[in-house]
Amino acid sequence: MTPARHGTRYRYVRYRCRCDQCRAANTAYMRIARKRFAQRGPARHGTDNGYRNYACRCDACTKAHTDNMRTYRRRKATT
Repeated sequence: MTPARHGTRYRYVRYRCRCDQCRAANTAYMRIARKRFAQRGPARHGTDNGYRNYACRCDACTKAHTDNMRTYRRRKATT
């Protein structure tokens, strides 16, 4: 089986190809993805998702992340 052809996002991600064609394909994809992401609206505050994926550092998101990490560490320590 031959690798994916150059100029595709798949080759950029899967094979870590950084040729000009693959970079351009990834850039085009990311432009569209960012527009779709922005249409979803702002992050919900007070969630770990807001802290991690939206980089929100308000008090509610920070507390949610802290609580989530505490729970994660407790579960990991008991296994």
